[in-house]
Amino acid sequence: MTRAQQSTPSEFSALLAYPADFEHTALSHRLPSIARGGIVIRAPRIRIDNYLNLITRELALKRDYLPSRQAVYSLRLQGFPLRQFNSEELTELIFRLCSKYRILEGSQGERTACLTLEQCTSDHLALLRGLGFNHIQIAIDASIAGPDRSLDPVSRALAGIAEFAAYGIGAGVDVGADTSPIYAEKLIALLTAAGLEEIDVNLDHQGLEQAGDQDACLQLFTQICALLKGANYTLMGDKCFKKSGHPDLKLLASGNLAYGPWGFHSAATRDWLALGARAEGMIAGYLYHNLDIGEGYETSIQRGVTPVNRWSPHPVAGDEAFRFIQQLYCYHRVDQDFFSSRQPLLARLLALGWLVEESGCWTPTQDGLRNLGVMCTLFSRH
Repeated sequence: MTRAQQSTPSEFSALLAYPADFEHTALSHRLPSIARGGIVIRAPRIRIDNYLNLITRELALKRDYLPSRQAVYSLRLQGFPLRQFNSEELTELIFRLCSKYRILEGSQGERTACLTLEQCTSDHLALLRGLGFNHIQIAIDASIAGPDRSLDPVSRALAGIAEFAAYGIGAGVDVGADTSPIYAEKLIALLTAAGLEEIDVNLDHQGLEQAGDQDACLQLFTQICALLKGANYTLMGDKCFKKSGHPDLKLLASGNLAYGPWGFHSAATRDWLALGARAEGMIAGYLYHNLDIGEGYETSIQRGVTPVNRWSPHPVAGDEAFRFIQQLYCYHRVDQDFFSSRQPLLARLLALGWLVEESGCWTPTQDGLRNLGVMCTLFSRH
């Protein structure tokens, strides 16, 4: 989840058009609900000294976004939470959230925290376990990795997490044109042997400027896909591989899988409270996006104004572009009707070799899978 933790997924950006004052329209459509809710907190890479205070104040400003009695099934700390919160601050944050919302834990709910390899220490892991977290997502930067690069840091992190048997483990792996295929093969073998539930493979797009780099990345991605498929992992979306038996694969089989800026989730979890710089959420079917650090996130909160700068103009469930994203990312196919009024776009995607016709639907090719975000953005803007 490393690069995915840091960036705004482009496939949803085109759906966000209305200014911050659209908040009142969205909230007026929010009804008391017993539907599942989720909370996502985004922590930037760069340390912000007063981040806990900002999150706490933002939580107060967004008190109407989620009903206090609504059950929260997912709590996701994305990005770099342990760079923003020390042990005392993280404990206070979780206490504040749990005092306001009914956040489920254990077998009933998901609590995920993202850590770097260096942060997978016994102290950090014990703290998170005591706070009810049951899933750890490790960030592994392999965008520059020679064939002889040591796997010891990864092995130590995995061994440390394994000591806490209650943790599910996932990894976000950054790879690029400077990633040795030999190292990638050894890394994937280590991760799959450890039984990781999820492996996100994030291509370093900054390394794709030259044709040779593009070919190298395509070959590397194809190699990793084959390795993970051979280890009984299923590709979801454009970079997320789930191990056989993963709950999301059960949602996929039952037709109840959904995809948002915060990742894959149950379609029953309809409302997402998003906190933090550049965080994205959904309330009453309306998508929204927070300001970033440097764009006014801090200033907005200090003025007592919700730091949301963009909304979707209407509930996205009825938006054709949103439904296109759901079909493409969750099920790797889209109905032919989506292109009935977009024939030039379809012709372009076919010419690029990104789509093929199968069983009455359009499905992405191997090259198309690497460009799902581009396809969704083109569809939204066409």
